[in-house]
Amino acid sequence: MKYTEQEINKLILQGENLTQEIKNVRTYKNADQREEYIHQAGFEVIQQEQMVLQYINKHGRIKRADVISLCRLSKDQATRLLKRLVKESKINMHGERRGAFYDFNP
Repeated sequence: MKYTEQEINKLILQGENLTQEIKNVRTYKNADQREEYIHQAGFEVIQQEQMVLQYINKHGRIKRADVISLCRLSKDQATRLLKRLVKESKINMHGERRGAFYDFNP
């Protein structure tokens, strides 16, 4: 099976994320802090959402590149987060592709 360069990069990124997740699990498990790991992992999505909303509140709008940097997410993860917030009517998307930005619903 042949992969495009984009598909290879996506698989590498998924592997890096999985590797980091395994390291996180092992760290908490070795320290016998399993409950703390669950709390930390469960709050990540909520925290990322709140960081995006606070950024928009302070700066008026946000771009995907800002979300990547702010939340330390991959391009795909940032895209999914922004799409979910748009779907939940928490933010609006303006523009397309690289020129797209997001702000609050009026």
